[in-house]
Amino acid sequence: MYDRYQQALIWLESLGITVGSGRLQNYDRTIAYWKDAYATASENEGKEIFPEFMGAMFEVHDIIDIYEAFKDETPSNLAHVIEKLKLAVTGPVNLHEETTTSTKARNFLFEAVVDARMHNPQAGIRTILNATSDSGFQVGSKKVWIECKRVTRLSKIEKNVKKASSQLESLFEQSTGTGHRGIVALEVSKIFHAGDQLLVQKDDENLNRALNEKMDKFIAENARIWESIYQKRNKKIIGTLLRFSFMAVSEQRNLAVHASQWGMNPRTTVSASDQSLMKNFVSLLVRRI
Repeated sequence: MYDRYQQALIWLESLGITVGSGRLQNYDRTIAYWKDAYATASENEGKEIFPEFMGAMFEVHDIIDIYEAFKDETPSNLAHVIEKLKLAVTGPVNLHEETTTSTKARNFLFEAVVDARMHNPQAGIRTILNATSDSGFQVGSKKVWIECKRVTRLSKIEKNVKKASSQLESLFEQSTGTGHRGIVALEVSKIFHAGDQLLVQKDDENLNRALNEKMDKFIAENARIWESIYQKRNKKIIGTLLRFSFMAVSEQRNLAVHASQWGMNPRTTVSASDQSLMKNFVSLLVRRI
């Protein structure tokens, strides 16, 4: 992980993004030291550094994912992504220290993470790198625009979905042609935890099952919120993309791992053709795993 993160930092610097100070540098120092020092650390030293180390390991995965998705793209193609990343590398070091006034950096990071997740040209899905929305992708002749919101409390879901769907409707008004669709993307990790908790399961199979169950339960309990909003919105808004992530432990392997889960919840009144579009979209995402 350290080697992959180092490559990501070199790539960011090559794009003109400063990483020599702030939280990315903090993660680098923490992981660089403890990747070797863990072998001789006392139990007390391990307990003291554990929260900081796990926080760093949790945060660097998004940076690595963005790098590995876009490392072969030219900087000119990535102009919009670069602007997001320049803002995304700021903010408080630890996620649990984030306040309502310091969410901007990780909000932009989520947009870049969605960009990265959608981008797999070899599988037939390509991020629209100059999207006027927060993100977007193209599958065949269909262009799907995405408005991204990080939601920190259940009580904030409705407000964020209303804002995102309004933004999508404004975009539809400016777009010509019939091949445009929209998705609301919600990052909900902080509803589950503040970045300072571990999801512990006895093995990988149980860990995957727990993640699936958490996503299914979250959708079952909250889909009525976005569905009630979509009833009054343009039919081109076809569903909700959800994502959360944890640092987790697979006890059988005695290994801490980064666990990220994505879910796609189609709008209940979606057409058969748009249902097919989303199934194709999801199958292409699965190929990236």
